[in-house]
Amino acid sequence: MCYHLRMELNPSQLRAVSHGSGPCLVLAGPGSGKTTVIIRRIQNLITQYHIRPENILAVTFSRAAAEEMSQRFSGADGVTFGTVHSIFLRILKEDLRRDLSVISENDSIAFMKMEIKKYSIPCRSADAMARELLLSVSRMKSGGAPSMHIPYETFMKVFSDYSAFLHERAFFDFDDIINECCRLLRSSPSVLAKWHERYKFILADEFQDLSPVQYMCIRLLAGPSGNIFAVGDDDQSIYGFRGAGSGIMRRFLSDFPAAVQILLDVNYRCASRILSASLDVIRENAGRFEKEFSPFRQGGLVNLRSYATRREEYREVIQNIRKLDLAGKDIAVLFRGNYDSYLFTQMLLREGLRFSCRDNTDGLADRFAVRDVLRYLRVAAALNSRTLAPARDDILHIVNRPERFIRRDSLLGAPADAASCFASMLSNYRSEPATLVNVRKLQNDLYMIAGLSPYAAVSYVRKVVGYDKWLCSYAPGKGLDIDECLENLDALSEFAAVYESFDELLEAVNSARVVGDDRAGIHVMTMHASKGMEFDAVFLPDLIEGIIPAKNAVKEGTIDEERRLLYVAMTRAKEELHLSWVREYRFKEARLSRLVEKFAGF
Repeated sequence: MCYHLRMELNPSQLRAVSHGSGPCLVLAGPGSGKTTVIIRRIQNLITQYHIRPENILAVTFSRAAAEEMSQRFSGADGVTFGTVHSIFLRILKEDLRRDLSVISENDSIAFMKMEIKKYSIPCRSADAMARELLLSVSRMKSGGAPSMHIPYETFMKVFSDYSAFLHERAFFDFDDIINECCRLLRSSPSVLAKWHERYKFILADEFQDLSPVQYMCIRLLAGPSGNIFAVGDDDQSIYGFRGAGSGIMRRFLSDFPAAVQILLDVNYRCASRILSASLDVIRENAGRFEKEFSPFRQGGLVNLRSYATRREEYREVIQNIRKLDLAGKDIAVLFRGNYDSYLFTQMLLREGLRFSCRDNTDGLADRFAVRDVLRYLRVAAALNSRTLAPARDDILHIVNRPERFIRRDSLLGAPADAASCFASMLSNYRSEPATLVNVRKLQNDLYMIAGLSPYAAVSYVRKVVGYDKWLCSYAPGKGLDIDECLENLDALSEFAAVYESFDELLEAVNSARVVGDDRAGIHVMTMHASKGMEFDAVFLPDLIEGIIPAKNAVKEGTIDEERRLLYVAMTRAKEELHLSWVREYRFKEARLSRLVEKFAGF
């Protein structure tokens, strides 16, 4: 090996880069320099083993990773860098049909939205449900089971319609690409031999994120030589919902018993205290590859603090962020899910801090129950101010939530403003005393709501009007998750407590999906979205039971994946790691997550 390459690598990296023929599993923990190892190995194959560049394939998990590798590798001419899907799409176009078309994400979502209407599928937002349906279709095509809150029979009708839609238009989706390529390679020895001849050495990054079908395709492509250089970390397997699983690395060793196993044992990212705390968390998982890492840098800051409420927690987080931002530090605040961050981002906006926000597209206002309660507030404001702004659509949605036996046709001929709508209903029900009482009661409730603070108004709709009670009886029959609906309303209540007027609240809730400033040094994102990134300082708020591990993870026995997710989040930090939890979450008592109890000394 060239002297300059040897000088830049530690012993474990050097061993990996120097590997010759045959299967090799490289266990690459966070910040271990795996991209450098992959690039240096390609260089070594070309310069020391005289492998032709066009016989080398580097498979990555994302397009950005493929582009980064290609840019970092000088003399990349001939070497193929690409994602799993782009590589296997190329094979299909060369050996199955050149005119093959891949359906766009927008077209897939548009089709699913039509299916939602066709089968009257209840949902918090059509966009969110369309994505959930597509994810379940993907799981089904990958050999898994759909994870849905709708009846299985309804899902299978959607699945059948979607398959027919793709077939009629000669479209493939991403799962079809993998499945069809696997079928082609298995059924055509001549095609398989052609690709064996072309790609004699395969390097696969983020190996733990491969689904079983994707792994099978790569194994077929490698052929009897087994020249697969698999780089991954079972502790960072966090895409179980896509069909990936940490067991794929064990399967690799089972399929290739003679495989060389190498641990990249130096962490160049996390200072020693951060690495130690992260390892304390992940060691609790059973069945993992045992790994010990040495930190390249000593020191670092790790703290765990508790607060009475989230507003108190976020205020201190923002104070600390302001100091770090002034010092020019790159900062991340990581949340378990998208809508967990809404209150925090609104507080950032009110403080005038610039930030970027990833994956925050499904707003709080898009949630089913939240939409209804916000309609009550809008109608109350319109009725009280006697504005001529259209309110009929909102009124039509809430008049029978809860049930008041008010017919839709009693509103259809009226002008659209709130006062005219109620005048029409009062006139139409003069001869129906019971319903007339309900109309007057609704009108009085709305006048009452108009005089309350946003928080009190939301509480009034939920408790006095009886929306929560109605929702509990309505949701199960419509396939809605009642716990999720009530949690969304708790989030709205918490959100409402920050604002003094309906206008402020409505504007804030509707803008909760605004994604901030990409040029900022403060980054707000989900733990999943942070994978592959690093920051000087990382804040992990709300580390409580029910958030991480999520309630569903406890029910479904997938706590190990939740622990891996927390490990990924913690190991994004280079210098400072700030952990926090609250004793009250959305007006209910909360307790520290079991995932951090042990290393926290509880």
